[in-house]
Amino acid sequence: MLGFSSYQAATSAAGKVSTVSGSFKSVFVDTADFIGPVAVTNKLGNGTYTVSYDYPSAASVGSDFTTHVTLVVNGLTGLQELTYQYQITVQLGLGNGNGLLQQVSGTSALYPGGVWGPKNVTFAITEANTGLSKGQQENATVTIRLGITTYIGYPFNQPRIQTMIPAASQVGNLTIGDQVATSSGATFGALFYYLSLGAGIVLVCVGVFFPRIFPEK
Repeated sequence: MLGFSSYQAATSAAGKVSTVSGSFKSVFVDTADFIGPVAVTNKLGNGTYTVSYDYPSAASVGSDFTTHVTLVVNGLTGLQELTYQYQITVQLGLGNGNGLLQQVSGTSALYPGGVWGPKNVTFAITEANTGLSKGQQENATVTIRLGITTYIGYPFNQPRIQTMIPAASQVGNLTIGDQVATSSGATFGALFYYLSLGAGIVLVCVGVFFPRIFPEK
């Protein structure tokens, strides 16, 4: 009944932002404790799921941050016939106390061996939801939670929300930064400076070489 988590970071070609990827397993063991005395000692079965994920190791304020997630139904036993509903939640917890949360969900029947995804879980990274201001940077933890509802067959024939173990897994870290933007005025000033400098060089060259090319008569 223990879940496991693994992740690794692969450096991108640019050498600045890496990709964190991995997977974790979540399981449940179901008993019919809520259905009736006949079923109390009758295990309805168990299920095993794997969630795979990948995301960039850094994000900037003003951009979108996306985690790709995939759900695999490894197996269902007993009276568990299919996965009825499923939900994957991604949470970002910043060191300054701010948090962001997004989720994706599905309702198409998933049988053992079924795969759902990859799906995108996208956050809009802003100063408001991160609490960051220009020039600041925070480390965030990335946590993924799996919610599952299965369908149990005869004689019960009904959906049942499962308690997953683990319910959530901390899968890695993320660096969020609010870069100092260069103002348009500063850009124009630099451009004006270089244009003026170039014009001055041209005038000097004309003053030096023009008399030599066209001497006075």
